[in-house]
Amino acid sequence: AWRLLRDALAVRPTDPALRLYEGLLALGFGREAEAERAFRGALYLDRGYVMAHYHLGLLLGSLGRTADARRALDNAVALSQALPPDAPLPEGDGACAGEIALSAAAIRDGIGTGAA
Repeated sequence: AWRLLRDALAVRPTDPALRLYEGLLALGFGREAEAERAFRGALYLDRGYVMAHYHLGLLLGSLGRTADARRALDNAVALSQALPPDAPLPEGDGACAGEIALSAAAIRDGIGTGAA
């Protein structure tokens, strides 16, 4: 999977979805720094990429970077709430904007409280 992704990125280096998948794959391999770089790369290419903000927030929260995690999740909430609640999100695995807004808000509100 990693090699296929690298080949795709060589052809389409400015595709934010590929950068998101790069982050998810890196995370699966336990490469948190690479995952963060990839998620931030996706956001550099598309500031409104809800799922990149969401996954970045989850990653940062797992690393104990509370303020950064909350900021990323705030962005995911705000961007999701700007869409129709039933709008499917790109690379959201079937999740709609309303679902991600609720999930991101709940995770954000639980960070640092022991509930996350």
